[in-house]
Amino acid sequence: MKKADVIIGSVFIVFSVVVLLIIPHQVRSTERMADSSFLPTVVSYGLLGLGVLLIISSIPGLIKQKANEEPQETASEAMPVQEGPAEQAGEEREHIPRIVLVAAIALGYFFLIKYIGYLLATTVALAALLVVFGEKRIWMVTLLSVLGAGITYYIFNNLFYVRLP
Repeated sequence: MKKADVIIGSVFIVFSVVVLLIIPHQVRSTERMADSSFLPTVVSYGLLGLGVLLIISSIPGLIKQKANEEPQETASEAMPVQEGPAEQAGEEREHIPRIVLVAAIALGYFFLIKYIGYLLATTVALAALLVVFGEKRIWMVTLLSVLGAGITYYIFNNLFYVRLP
């Protein structure tokens, strides 16, 4: 899993650098205190920092994993039985259906937002994500999805002056 953390951290870093390079050419600046490039810049720097932290946090695990992979000198010094790659792969595979569902929700959100608008599409997407990640209480799903969509809409429109679809 530590190798996956390094890969994901690297993807975060590359993505954020690409976005930071694109922002000056794609987003027009205004004379407001927080113009349209403010939020993508903050998010990009946040992803950059998270990518670096993810890579740094996975280094001790990689070193430990490498030390465990060194061949044993004698049979009497054998280490206790640990999960092998097959068991670890099985554990990782059980998350695939959830990953596919999250990707489908994101894709649906991407297409729906054009037709039904930000508030309704975000409310539906948040509700679906909460259910996928195990929230069973309908009142909690409703409350969190409506509040989440409403609060972010208010923040973007009234504080950042960024118009949402």
